[in-house]
Amino acid sequence: MFRIAIFGGADYLMGGRKKIYLALCGGMALYRPTLAKRLLERKYGVADNRGLFGLPRDLVLVAFGGIDIYHATLADEFVDLRVLLSAGLLKREEWDEAVYRLASGDPDDYGAFCIFGAIEVHQASADKERERIEAHRQVGLISEQEADYLDAQAGRSLGNVAKELADMATLPQVGPGRGG
Repeated sequence: MFRIAIFGGADYLMGGRKKIYLALCGGMALYRPTLAKRLLERKYGVADNRGLFGLPRDLVLVAFGGIDIYHATLADEFVDLRVLLSAGLLKREEWDEAVYRLASGDPDDYGAFCIFGAIEVHQASADKERERIEAHRQVGLISEQEADYLDAQAGRSLGNVAKELADMATLPQVGPGRGG
């Protein structure tokens, strides 16, 4: 499957069947799913999610244009991880193994090629982190303590805080209405 921007721009959420993203004299913003969702997709996804050309991972191509790839916020990572762990869809060991591979330089779920253009990968900004923390806190998905911890980690990469997120996700929730 193709996602193409020619002489224009486009935004896409990555994930699902493998795709080719092409920016030709244009721009594109790609949003990566959380690591927890990517693990879920690998574990329970379609047996053959290789896409049209049998690609084992997404392919990002740029010619005379630019692509920005955005990682999920830590707040989104935390909420997705807690939901999947509590539902039994993901085991803590699977998370720890994926984080180990991430920290050891395991290749991402996409390959990239750029000629006469740019590909930039962005961690979520501190402002974006705080926006997502507040959104999750307001709907009751995270407690005040969890919000404070996530706020203190704003701007750090997932690899630096993955163990702490998993520890926090496996503990009983505390805060208003949660026994704390």
